[in-house]
Amino acid sequence: MKFCNSSKSPPPTPESDSPVDQRCDDMEGATNEPNMPDDLSLNGFENEIDDDDDSQGSIPPPPPNDPHPDDLAEQGIIQTAPAVTTAPIVEAEASAPPFKKARSFFFYKQPKQAKSKRDASEATLPPAGPASLSSITSREFVNVNDDDDPDVYSEQQEDERVSQVGAREYYVDDDDYTFENASVEIPPTSVLQRYKARESDSTSKKTSSKRWCAILIVGFLLLLIIILAVGFGTGAFVQSASSTPSDSNNGSAGSGNPNHSGSSGNNTWMASNSTSTNGRPGRLLSFLSDLTDANAFQDITSPQSLALAWLVNDDPLQLDPAQGKTDDQFRVQQRFALLTLWYSSQQGWKNETNWLQDLNECTWYGITCGARSVSGIERDNVVIAIGMDDNNVQGLPNDVVMLEHLEILSLPGNALDGTLPESLTRMISLVELHLDNNAFEQSLYNFDWSPLINLEVLRLSENKFSGVLSDSLWTLTKLEELILDNNEIFGELASAIGNLASLKVIDLGFNAFFGSLPATIGGLTKLSTLRLGNNEFSGAIPSSITGMTSLQELNIEANRLTGTLPENLVNLDLSILLVGRNSFSQGSIPSFVYELTSLEVLGLNEMQLTGQIDTTIGNLVNLRELYMESNFLAGILPVELASCTELNTLTMQNNFFSGDLSFATSLTNMVNLNLAKNQLVGGVPDVGALSSLTRLQLQENEALGGTLPESLTLLQSLVYLDLSATSLSGSLPSTLGKNWPAMEDLLLFKNRFSGSIPKSICDMANLRTLRLQENVGSSTGDDDATFSTGLSGPLPKSIGNLSNLEVLELQSNRLTGQLPRAMRELTQLIYLDIEDNEFIGDIPSQFARMESLQEFYLSGNNIQGSMPQGICQLSNLQSLVPDCGITECSCCTSCA
Repeated sequence: MKFCNSSKSPPPTPESDSPVDQRCDDMEGATNEPNMPDDLSLNGFENEIDDDDDSQGSIPPPPPNDPHPDDLAEQGIIQTAPAVTTAPIVEAEASAPPFKKARSFFFYKQPKQAKSKRDASEATLPPAGPASLSSITSREFVNVNDDDDPDVYSEQQEDERVSQVGAREYYVDDDDYTFENASVEIPPTSVLQRYKARESDSTSKKTSSKRWCAILIVGFLLLLIIILAVGFGTGAFVQSASSTPSDSNNGSAGSGNPNHSGSSGNNTWMASNSTSTNGRPGRLLSFLSDLTDANAFQDITSPQSLALAWLVNDDPLQLDPAQGKTDDQFRVQQRFALLTLWYSSQQGWKNETNWLQDLNECTWYGITCGARSVSGIERDNVVIAIGMDDNNVQGLPNDVVMLEHLEILSLPGNALDGTLPESLTRMISLVELHLDNNAFEQSLYNFDWSPLINLEVLRLSENKFSGVLSDSLWTLTKLEELILDNNEIFGELASAIGNLASLKVIDLGFNAFFGSLPATIGGLTKLSTLRLGNNEFSGAIPSSITGMTSLQELNIEANRLTGTLPENLVNLDLSILLVGRNSFSQGSIPSFVYELTSLEVLGLNEMQLTGQIDTTIGNLVNLRELYMESNFLAGILPVELASCTELNTLTMQNNFFSGDLSFATSLTNMVNLNLAKNQLVGGVPDVGALSSLTRLQLQENEALGGTLPESLTLLQSLVYLDLSATSLSGSLPSTLGKNWPAMEDLLLFKNRFSGSIPKSICDMANLRTLRLQENVGSSTGDDDATFSTGLSGPLPKSIGNLSNLEVLELQSNRLTGQLPRAMRELTQLIYLDIEDNEFIGDIPSQFARMESLQEFYLSGNNIQGSMPQGICQLSNLQSLVPDCGITECSCCTSCA
């Protein structure tokens, strides 16, 4: 195989002698050919060259032994003929490594246009090409084929190939080809020297840059090591869990306090300092481990570990419980106990004022300190009370027992749950324990109360405590208040309750106690309040109860007590007497009741009482609440009730009282007046003076007639008004609802009202229930003809303003016109009944916006057209009764 250089020779054919071969033969005999070294090949570079990587440019050839002709020309030496350099053809040795591929492509990019003379010289430096491309002087490309005959492409042909291929290629298709038989054109020496100088300068700059980068990196690492060593040595990088301010979700004081969970800090002290038992952290750990469960410190997220971390790292006092430092030991113990309370909550408190911020824990919100003797030393900063009512406290740790002088622990209305801390029984200084209205859930049967010998107040109401009360409870002889209502406690009330001679208040209501009331209860002479209502007590009231000379409140309602009320109750200065909803065989109202002139609350409801109310009831001038509903009482309501001017609640519904309501106009403090389901006569009294009235219920007094007084419409505090099923008639006042901004339920159905519905009724923005149905009565004229009356006319177009309306009942009237499209705004409406009226037109498609609608009744009208499909697609709709004029409805039941 031969390689040669030529000038634009056409590609030879294999059948003829190539002119290129002839010129090659001529050149072999040339006498002026420079002496080329025999080893001018790429041996030793095969493994260093990647034919796909041209990032380093062409590989420069070794310098020649003889000068290049161009060099001679620069020195003034003119050759008679241009020297043509040919590379000796070296046959590939068997040991030579094969070429990478059977067919490879070498891309030759035309040199960029020279920017300077030096660049122009360098630009002539040929790239490393394939074997036998020794002196390419024009854009010729040799394709070496298996037949060893080179094809030389002309420049025009190559340009055409470039346009097709996109790059100029050297084709090498010879399995025997190696780099060892390659040769290249020898460039001028000056070019090589400049090329070497340029490469040397580039290499020097790169080496210098690398050296400076290495120096900078080493310097930075040394500086970082020094900073870390100094920081950890001084503790500057150690933070406690409480070192970062918490996100305030409280909007109150303490918004910058550390997180309760300690998530923003860390406990690196445990790793770095715990081994140094002689250091302050080690002494703190050792000291506190003797006071609490040492295992708690194994969990770095426990309230104990978080509290210890704060003492080590963040406490500005930096207390040290070393031997002999009694002041620091006292403060460490006290602060640690409070910190565990803090870290037992995962979420923020409503009020966190000064917590973990002020140096003195006595200024932290809810903490009260006082002067006490501690280990023989008088101190004025001893925590004696914790009071955080309704503050979102979520945990009560055992470590509060460390507050050895704590007398009051008051945490009602918080988020405490689980069981009572066992440590409570060791807080012998505790005088008051308020844990009511939380979520504790456990049986009290095995809880030992006996160590709390100083306890005076125990309030555990509104939790989920259950079981029988422990006998140890009756050993607390100093107990003055026992409040356990609204739990799930059951069993009999032990006679040992008589041992608690100091008791002043007992509240066991709303539990499941049963059995008889113990007679020993009468020995509690200091008892002022006895609440046993809403249980299952049975039997008669013990006569000994009259021995409780201090008793002011007696609540035994809603039990199964029998017999009669003891007459001796008259000897007690009772202010509250609630004995209703029992099974007493009392008969009439006990006469002694009228003599209890100190009574403020009297409950005689659901006692099957008969007879009348005595006129002496006017003696109860202090009466504020009177409950007599659901009995068999009859007679005229005594006008002497007007003397009870302090009355704010009067419920006498579901009896047989008669007479009028003239006495009510004097009860100016009245808030709740309920005389429904009686036999009252006359009309609605002028109640304009009852400015505090919120509920008025006179329904189902069939003889109660007349019209609605204008003064009724001026009571701005009204929330509930029920005058249904009476004989009220006339037009509705034009200002009805205008002055009732708080009204929620208005019930005027089954009366004889006539005329239109006033527009002012749509001003009650908080109205939830409007019931005006069945106001069609009858009257008799002079000719004995009967004609109908009732509400008539169209619905107010502003009815859409009642955006909170849930129930609208207008059936059985004489309402006319089309249904206002504004009704689409009643998106809270659940029940809509417009049956048996005279509505016309169609059902507006906008009614489909009433997404809460469950029942829709519209039969008995003149409504036509089709039912909008959107109404049928309401997800909550359960019942739809159309008018018979509706021609198409996919979800309706049959018309009525």
